[in-house]
Amino acid sequence: TGPRDLEAAFSAHVDDIIVFADPNVKAICVNNWDTDGDGELTYDEAAAVTSLDYAFSWQTDITSFDELQYFTGLTYINESAFFDCHSLVSVIIPNTVIYIGYRTFYRCYALETVNIPAGVTNIEEATFGYCHSLASIDIPSSVESIYYEAFSECYSLTSIELPASVTYI
Repeated sequence: TGPRDLEAAFSAHVDDIIVFADPNVKAICVNNWDTDGDGELTYDEAAAVTSLDYAFSWQTDITSFDELQYFTGLTYINESAFFDCHSLVSVIIPNTVIYIGYRTFYRCYALETVNIPAGVTNIEEATFGYCHSLASIDIPSSVESIYYEAFSECYSLTSIELPASVTYI
């Protein structure tokens, strides 16, 4: 192994590292899912995650988690996953997610944008409760049910277009 081989290996590894906009989110991710112990999170390490559990609950200092989109091993976002993340402004949910749990974004007061991927069938009870800054949301045509208080206390939300697929609200 010569210097060029080492340089090529390092360069390939650097290209595989997720660059986080929020250092607090990076710290949580590295603490929970950095399997090789290098202090970074790669796309492969993120894709291997199958549950967020409560790693982000009550993290009032996180502001964005658009990099969640790389956690393609997730098929659900568990109950209260981002509960009380008061400063969270944006999040991009991976397209692999089909279920978003009860109170997932409850009391994310600053949340302005979130995507709901096609494939999600239910918006559970209080999912976006107290998201005071949520001004608009696109509900995909896969959603069939919207449960009690899904958007309670969303003061900035002035209208919601419901797709024809919604049969229970």
